[in-house]
Amino acid sequence: MHRLATHIKDHFRSTEPQRPTQGLDVCVALHLDQEDERLVLRIQPGQIDINETEPEWTIYFDSEDSALALLTGQANPITQFMAGELRSSGYIVTTFHVLQTLTVLDP
Repeated sequence: MHRLATHIKDHFRSTEPQRPTQGLDVCVALHLDQEDERLVLRIQPGQIDINETEPEWTIYFDSEDSALALLTGQANPITQFMAGELRSSGYIVTTFHVLQTLTVLDP
């Protein structure tokens, strides 16, 4: 979970007004099955912050490597979903919207 939290902190700072949040206003947890840990994110217009509140729903990844591959644009969320590497306790369309917002394409 440490690498995932570091990635989020490095790429999504609430002081970056150009960071698109695509109109989302949600609190979502990213849960890693192997470690049984979660990272709760509050996504609001113009900001994404790590948060400790109770999430509205959870996105489950089978590993931290899967989560990082998706959030760096190296993996396809639909392929991960179909392979069982990605699950959600909420609406899958909104889940894909959140994942698109969180994806940073590293050069």
